[in-house]
Amino acid sequence: MGFVWFLFTSWYEALRVHSIRSIAIPLPEEFVASLLQDQILVQEDLYPSSFVAAVKDAIHRLGGRVFAKLDWSSAKDAKWILANSLCCRSFADILMLLKASDFITHDLTQAYDGCSDVGTKRRPDTFHLVLKKWCHLFDSMHFRCFVRAKKLLGISQRNCTERYDFLASEATQDTLCDAIAAFFESHLTTSQALPDPNYVFDVYVDKDHKVHLIDINVFGAVTDPLLFSWDELKQPAAAEDDRIHFRVVTTPRSAMYADPYGQYRVP
Repeated sequence: MGFVWFLFTSWYEALRVHSIRSIAIPLPEEFVASLLQDQILVQEDLYPSSFVAAVKDAIHRLGGRVFAKLDWSSAKDAKWILANSLCCRSFADILMLLKASDFITHDLTQAYDGCSDVGTKRRPDTFHLVLKKWCHLFDSMHFRCFVRAKKLLGISQRNCTERYDFLASEATQDTLCDAIAAFFESHLTTSQALPDPNYVFDVYVDKDHKVHLIDINVFGAVTDPLLFSWDELKQPAAAEDDRIHFRVVTTPRSAMYADPYGQYRVP
């Protein structure tokens, strides 16, 4: 798997016009080490002053509120530490959120597990803190899209813990599918930032049906297939099917899909 191509810093500049405004800051090794320690050290003077200043400046430039992640993963499993929100307003907020996340720990310690294109390296030379401008987005309009051999195979509702009645409409599904497919054909199939023919991309569709690129991920087991399965996505028949399969939750929450972050909540 070509994990390196899916680093945020590998594709963002080429596709930034289609993405939420973001700033990537290299992580000093002192900060990486602190994230892997048992205790949370929030004193700013424990970290390089240039890094702390860069984070504060980025928060200011992005409007005072940001969504924080690393090169691949966000800390969605740790929002409990910020009163059930991922919105960060300070250096301390970002530090506590990342520190409390198992997903972030995985990125820092097992970044290249299953990767075949990096030789014996166990991690990238530099990790990045990615700060995105905080936006109020509806969970119902986030979608994950699966591309194999440069062909869009399927689209899944991202929030699989909820059923949204309006998404059950065939007309709505057709409209959303057409918008996402047009975005894919116009902006991703020709992008030099995506040399791998197999990948997964996440998008948000706004009220005007404009598509915004959220993230790009590996086509494989390290990425959640949501309402699909990797077995079906990798079947030869899937690549030969001319249809784009659009899937949404059709049954009540309790009967469908367990909360994927429930196990990470504090008692």
